[in-house]
Amino acid sequence: MQLILKVVALLLTYPEAVASALDEILSAMDGCGDVKPAQKAKLSRFITSRLGQDIIDWQEEYVCLFDRNRKLSLHMFEHVHGESRKRGPAMVELLKMYQAQGLKLNKGELPDYLPVFLEFLSCLPEEQSVPLLKQVAPILATLQERLEKKESAYAALFIVLLSLSGEEVGAAAEPCADNAEQEQSLQAMDRLWIEEPVDFSKPCPVDCPVAASCSRKTAGPS
Repeated sequence: MQLILKVVALLLTYPEAVASALDEILSAMDGCGDVKPAQKAKLSRFITSRLGQDIIDWQEEYVCLFDRNRKLSLHMFEHVHGESRKRGPAMVELLKMYQAQGLKLNKGELPDYLPVFLEFLSCLPEEQSVPLLKQVAPILATLQERLEKKESAYAALFIVLLSLSGEEVGAAAEPCADNAEQEQSLQAMDRLWIEEPVDFSKPCPVDCPVAASCSRKTAGPS
């Protein structure tokens, strides 16, 4: 499982950073008996399709999907807190969780960036990583559904993640904040500021602010 988390983390990064390693990733999966056939098939199809694709086209696709479309953002708190003031404290708590496990972020990386979170999970024992992945399943399911509507091959990566979490693919996701609804007036933002802080005390193998955040109902369904 940890290899698959690592592979998906790489495939969700900017294409230029991973394009030269695609053959190596395929070889690593071939040599790992822990990779389930269904997961391997989905990842192999995705990788193979990228091997024959022009890197410029791949980069343009990635930017249009994940950088220019907030509803497909790979920053998890975008789908939980939007632009609310809760986002900053949640980032700090998530960063503390990484630091407690010795994970250092690269310059410019934010802690809620999904590839970073998956990289972190890949370094944990499976009995810790599965519950944490399960906690963010609503976000993963939301992104999967939106990518499928766009007929994007990237949807397969989220199907694999959901299968690792133990959540049924296609199951209704718990509501996460819709970006449009998060663009609130200053008065509404002030009301958010004086609300109770996010409760990060929910039992988990590791304190997980992502889990605590997503478990709170925010705006309506996305």
